[in-house]
Amino acid sequence: MASSNVYYEKTLDGFETQCMRDLLEGKIRIADVPYKYRNHLTYIEAHKFARTISNDKQRHDAYWKIASLLEKDVIQSEKEHDDEKTKDLMFAYEHLFYFKARIFI
Repeated sequence: MASSNVYYEKTLDGFETQCMRDLLEGKIRIADVPYKYRNHLTYIEAHKFARTISNDKQRHDAYWKIASLLEKDVIQSEKEHDDEKTKDLMFAYEHLFYFKARIFI
């Protein structure tokens, strides 16, 4: 894995970074990405890869690790009073892990 900012910031096709591609392909885990570069896009790519895991237990474990790290990142961004990052991370949470129950009567 490249250690320079280019790996995390430079887009390859106008949208994806090499980091995002590696997350999607399972070459790296979201925990391998420094906090500074974790955002809703990186979490979405990590979640997409987790969906491809065929073993139920391993898939559940991957989801759990992603959700746990996302929670820690939200807490960290709130401690830092980084409202923009908090909003970005909450977007990931709401789209990946928040399910509204519907009651039909």
